[in-house]
Amino acid sequence: MYKVVENVKKEVDSDYFINVWQLDKPTFNHYFETNYSDEERIFMKDTSTPTQESYEYQVDAAFNTKATCWSFEKEIRFILLGCSLEPSQDTNNWQLVFNNITDKKNISSRFVDLMLFDDFFNNLTITTGPLQDEAERIIVHSLVQKYNQNIKILDSKLQLKK
Repeated sequence: MYKVVENVKKEVDSDYFINVWQLDKPTFNHYFETNYSDEERIFMKDTSTPTQESYEYQVDAAFNTKATCWSFEKEIRFILLGCSLEPSQDTNNWQLVFNNITDKKNISSRFVDLMLFDDFFNNLTITTGPLQDEAERIIVHSLVQKYNQNIKILDSKLQLKK
């Protein structure tokens, strides 16, 4: 069962809202320190028949794990569930999402668009991926040149196998 943490409900705009949820387990937090592992199949138990009935997603492992080569990051991940809803005068829209989650129904939207304020980009640094090719490098540099020349671009120092 889920419960709303401190009744957190924030209006983002007329079409979207964000709720932070917490499981009724004392070991569950709204954030996780990332685990690092090189186990290739840590995200799934059975992929031979990826149907809705047979595919089991290991949420904790999938959410918490990155390849060992990224361990220098000491990353922390937050849980944030959101849902796109039709604009409505109904103030209980959050209850629809809550019911869908607890009843294990699909929520129609796969993402939530959040507005980024301009000052978000003031001190932004982009670290490119270690497997980035020259075409991708040109695209990143072109976008930075066009939209904000103050953004720093760093090349990854990781040495991954190609």
